[in-house]
Amino acid sequence: VRARRDALIAFGGMERRKEEVRDARGVSALENAGADLRHAARALRRNPIFATTAVFVLALAVGASAGVYGVAHAVLLAELPYPEPHRIVRIYQKYERNTFGLSVVDAQAIAEQQQSFESVGAMRPGEATIAAPGRVPELRGIGRTTAGMFRVLGVRPAAGRFFDERDESAGADPVIVLSHVLAVRWFGDAAAAVGKVMTLDGVGHTVVGVLPPAVPDLAGYRAA
Repeated sequence: VRARRDALIAFGGMERRKEEVRDARGVSALENAGADLRHAARALRRNPIFATTAVFVLALAVGASAGVYGVAHAVLLAELPYPEPHRIVRIYQKYERNTFGLSVVDAQAIAEQQQSFESVGAMRPGEATIAAPGRVPELRGIGRTTAGMFRVLGVRPAAGRFFDERDESAGADPVIVLSHVLAVRWFGDAAAAVGKVMTLDGVGHTVVGVLPPAVPDLAGYRAA
């Protein structure tokens, strides 16, 4: 008996060695988790109101995490649906932790004076009420953009053309480029939309082009 006792002391104790074996096999974590779950279940049974709240909060947290991942994937991880997306750079103003879009004057100055970029475009997202003959007016997101924006993104129209410098000249007729989804829904197909006249906030605009189906937005902003 004394020899066994001395051996156990030298060995470091049976329970200690059991724990080390469990840790090595990854069993200890499972046993601890099981014990925690059993303890939590007993506590929740003693307080069913807290149990309902806890389950609701847990469900809310899981849903929020899934939503955050979806946003992060769309904004940070998913590749932009444009040719050579690694060459696209976004320029903005930053003050401390806040970021701001460029003013019209700043955007024009960069476009005229820069020597590093192949093309420069600017866009201001917003909303407008759009309408067409025989259609109920809709409030939709739009992007007021320069001609250079389409060159920056490197996309080609599914029908018609995109904006160019003549559309930016003083006295030019207002024009609009539609998303492929809206063109098909309102006019049947992309080609049929070109040349149609629509109104944005009551001002007539001629449809000159339609985005391709694979590009439902411009730089992350869905537009009419």
